[in-house]
Amino acid sequence: MNQMLNVRKICLTPIPITIPITVKRNPAAAIMFALLAEMARAERETLSERIKSGLAEARRKGRRIDRPSGSGLSQREFLSKHRDVCRRLREGHSIRNAAKITGKGISTVQRVKEAMMVSAL
Repeated sequence: MNQMLNVRKICLTPIPITIPITVKRNPAAAIMFALLAEMARAERETLSERIKSGLAEARRKGRRIDRPSGSGLSQREFLSKHRDVCRRLREGHSIRNAAKITGKGISTVQRVKEAMMVSAL
């Protein structure tokens, strides 16, 4: 680049530019921020306590907290739902490439690949 500039007889001289940065702290804003942060922490704590007590109450009553049985797909149903991903993986595409082509998430493609490996055994 210097040669190009020399041929065209252009001279560049860097000029240092200093911009004074002065940040003034606003004590009222700091107090307000601290107050809001404390309120958020207290709200998060309250929510956590309520959720935990609700789960404990459900357990005490003997309710299941898991997913309902039969709500998930079987291996065969899962693979048939994602046939396009299976095809791309069989063609030798990488996980990322298969996800990009099919418009599915990388985690989904990883689960399909794992299901394919398990069903092949």
